[in-house]
Amino acid sequence: MRAFGRRRAGQAQPLIEVGPLVFDTVGREVRANGQRLSLSVRELSVLEMLMARVGRVVTKRQIVNSLSAWDADFSENAVEVYVYRLRKRLEGTGASIQTVRGFGYMLDVETA
Repeated sequence: MRAFGRRRAGQAQPLIEVGPLVFDTVGREVRANGQRLSLSVRELSVLEMLMARVGRVVTKRQIVNSLSAWDADFSENAVEVYVYRLRKRLEGTGASIQTVRGFGYMLDVETA
């Protein structure tokens, strides 16, 4: 939520911070608790969407539409694969991806 406060009108935000996650949109790098996460380009894109909309549901269709620019054959099943991989990589970080049945996914972070 702090990231939204730093956002300036008309400018892309260089960092998105959500709980223990920090996404450097310029360097295309994610850190969790200070440790760099090794993610594929598509995993990064899915995580960026979830982080930019923290607390809100992101539908599979939104993710497909965003990622299909790279591959016309990209499907909702592929989204499930990338979310599964992201969940594995986020284990132990204090951040997780929740399924909102019938709608999509939402990023959840532990609050201290």
